Amino acid sequence: MIDDTIPCIITSNSSSYIVCQSLFIGGSIHKVSVINSQNSIDLSFTMMYPLVTAFDYDRNDTRNIILYGEFGSNGQTNPAVYLNETVYCQVTYASQSLLNCKLANPPSFGNASVSVIIDSFIFNRTNALNFVNNNNNNNTSGGSSSNISPIEQCEQSTFKCYGHGECDSFGNCQCYPNYDQLDNCKNMYTNTTPIIDPKKPTTSFNIDGIEFDFEIISIQELDLEENIVKELLADNWNSNITITPSITIANYQLNITNNNDTTTTTTTNMMSHYGNTSVSATISFSSQARTVTFGSQQLDINPNAIKLAVNISGWHFDTNLSYLRVVFQTSSINNTQSYTYDCNDYRLDPLSFDEYGTTLQYLRVVKDNVQFNGRFIDYSVADGRPTYSRTKLISLTPNTKAALDNTSSALIGVYLSQCQECLLDPDFTPLLIDKGDTRCGSDQSNNTWRIIVGAVVGGIGMVAVAIGSALLIQKKKIYNRNIKALQAKMKAFE
Repeated sequence: MIDDTIPCIITSNSSSYIVCQSLFIGGSIHKVSVINSQNSIDLSFTMMYPLVTAFDYDRNDTRNIILYGEFGSNGQTNPAVYLNETVYCQVTYASQSLLNCKLANPPSFGNASVSVIIDSFIFNRTNALNFVNNNNNNNTSGGSSSNISPIEQCEQSTFKCYGHGECDSFGNCQCYPNYDQLDNCKNMYTNTTPIIDPKKPTTSFNIDGIEFDFEIISIQELDLEENIVKELLADNWNSNITITPSITIANYQLNITNNNDTTTTTTTNMMSHYGNTSVSATISFSSQARTVTFGSQQLDINPNAIKLAVNISGWHFDTNLSYLRVVFQTSSINNTQSYTYDCNDYRLDPLSFDEYGTTLQYLRVVKDNVQFNGRFIDYSVADGRPTYSRTKLISLTPNTKAALDNTSSALIGVYLSQCQECLLDPDFTPLLIDKGDTRCGSDQSNNTWRIIVGAVVGGIGMVAVAIGSALLIQKKKIYNRNIKALQAKMKAFE
């Protein structure tokens, strides 16, 4: 028995040795209990290696790669590191928990795989690092002339901060009071109370009968080919909700013993797979602005924002090559959507990817002039370390109910490293948007409509409650966009 809970099946034995096999358990040093009819003994052993739990690089010199994990206790003889299987990274420092290496040349921007070889043992992880071009101006949509000043670029791409702020010399909007700077001043903070569900940690809003839900569906262990090794459904939670005048906190604990695992059939199998696993979530809501700690960073949370924190601890991995994916669902993707500003129509694409097409950045949903924006930041926290976390559109399926006509359901996966404590930290903020001058012909409609903005933060270094500094929109007349086009886009980015 390993750590008193994990069975180790004996495959061979003699008077001098015993060989047994168990699930890969992660961690570092573990206890092994050997029991027969007469005696019992407790031993310790070190886990399988190499294993990288967190990947990072030096932002000032991208040639310097930093890997945290388990690299063995035998002195790390002749360790080797490769990016994308062929680019050699010279190891400059090696210990049991840390590898530093340096590339001969700066890496290309975008995703890179990492391979580690120690004592003839191999570790490999695809999409492990994401090298970002920090020279991009986030406030522009690209293609602008170098002769245009940052202020002019800002004014052109943000409609002069939507009339609610001023562009500074760096090309960033500085907003008037009560407007959201991370949305280029388009949105105003508003008083909207979310729905706190005692049965599950769902981010949910209902504004004038218009509903939006974003919920966790399952936790999956994947192999190198993204095949599902095992899947734990997140459909059975216990909760404890505390309400005070200043803040509402709902703590949730996933009930694993009574949970449905799609890969096990008995309670015994369930406990052998998840003996020490704990999945918890916390939803907090306050009408006041606040600052919270996530990893090593402080995140500013807007007034009336929902903060959803997810913690996965003690997962028993089958091998050192597998990793986790947390699956979320929303059934509110509109196949055709746009909004109006200053009497002009702008198409609003429901799905936006990064410039390399490797990770989903924005989810935007418009329903009867109520809009939900989800932003996916590409970091999580693995065993206390920040690491790249890719977000992928898993599937997009048309809804068949008449009431949901012209909409689709999306499954979205957030990818995590193999970690003994994995943290995600989403936030969602309700805002109002000003439509500008709405006196178009005989149209005298109300000049404000409600918008909900969400930022799914899988990590640190980014403020969590906005749709970002740039809303890359294209001026265009409203036109129909069918589900086939969305599915084709999804397939192109897989």
